[in-house]
Amino acid sequence: KTLADSVFVDEIHVIFSTDCSPYQDWQTLVVFHSAKVVGQIGRVTRIASGCNDEKKELLSKLYTHLYPHGLYTAHFTPDFKLDEKTNKKYDFYNKPWGLKHWLDTSNPPIRDDVVVALIDPDMIFVRPLTTQINGLEGILYHKKTIAKDFPDGLFAKVSKGHAVAQTYGLGAPWTNDEHKKFNRRKICGEGSPCLEPDMEFGEQHFSVGPPYVVQKEDLHQLANTWTTFVPRVYEGYPYLLAEMYAYSMAAAHDKLPHLQLENYMVSNTDSPGEGWPLVDALEDACVPPDEAGHFYPGTPLPTVVHYCQSFISSEFGFEKRAVPHNLFSCESPMLMDPPDDLAKKTYMVKKKNMKKKEDSVDRKTKMSAVMAKRNAFTLCIIYRSINAALLDFKQKMCDGSDTVNYERSINVHKL
Repeated sequence: KTLADSVFVDEIHVIFSTDCSPYQDWQTLVVFHSAKVVGQIGRVTRIASGCNDEKKELLSKLYTHLYPHGLYTAHFTPDFKLDEKTNKKYDFYNKPWGLKHWLDTSNPPIRDDVVVALIDPDMIFVRPLTTQINGLEGILYHKKTIAKDFPDGLFAKVSKGHAVAQTYGLGAPWTNDEHKKFNRRKICGEGSPCLEPDMEFGEQHFSVGPPYVVQKEDLHQLANTWTTFVPRVYEGYPYLLAEMYAYSMAAAHDKLPHLQLENYMVSNTDSPGEGWPLVDALEDACVPPDEAGHFYPGTPLPTVVHYCQSFISSEFGFEKRAVPHNLFSCESPMLMDPPDDLAKKTYMVKKKNMKKKEDSVDRKTKMSAVMAKRNAFTLCIIYRSINAALLDFKQKMCDGSDTVNYERSINVHKL
């Protein structure tokens, strides 16, 4: 019996949806490594859609070599991106349909008592996800909502009928029956419980995004509804967030209001409803991790850093699409080490775009102390976490290579 065959107490099975591009290959390795560092209990599975046989074999061998315990793996699915009505590609169909494929065909099957956390591939674990809710250190939520909708207080843990997710600024525009892009009667069907929430209830229980933390039985029902609703939502709202609104409407249809937490994520440095109060309370926002790789041990922190935004402090910055796709290789240099005093730099330098790229000039802009601290925190976590994953990769995959490169020289902001 291997570790992968083990049954964990209060297991959370973390999953995330990707295509099969090099862009999401390197993100996957960062997810896996950060989960290992924080001691995430249970399995972590990349749901990879659209891989050919050669790529499937390559990824399977890589993950087995890096993580022989068998807990960090890939589940392969067809590519679900094509919208049948418009014949156009919507990348994020892969998320609901990939989830359903995993739940329907996973071998061995996912146990009904397992709690599943659906995250995004561009997330870095800073603290582990747990099933515990009441009494969780550093928990943040809208206290008026709890007092009104949970008169007995927070439930003890994620379980059947008790789902949790991160608050996002989506709102609940689909609850407005006059909205031109969301016809919820057409999307959800006559008599659907989705027709019942008003704007206030929708914003307090369905304005959610990853991490979604849901018991497997609830999630399987939700996946069936989500895949039904998402093309209907996309038909009227053919934009990036269609799949997220479809999730919200599916949860309403399935009578699964979510407890919206704010401490699961930091992402947009200027956004309320995220875990920034935990960051703002830090005396120094750029302290290196301890020898085990843990950031601020013993201090409450957001669960993940979600690097879907751009971050910048002084001349130092990060934008995920600028990261070289060959970063995880023996030959590529690593990222620069962030300066320890980054949080004290209250300015940022951006290029002022000109008609000709070579004519662009640096433009220096002041930042508030709060924005400087938040940008520095995210940058220091991102750079150090990626470098830790890179070092682990090079040590395991480049043994004996004459070309292994440990130089720390890449400033993504300068690429």
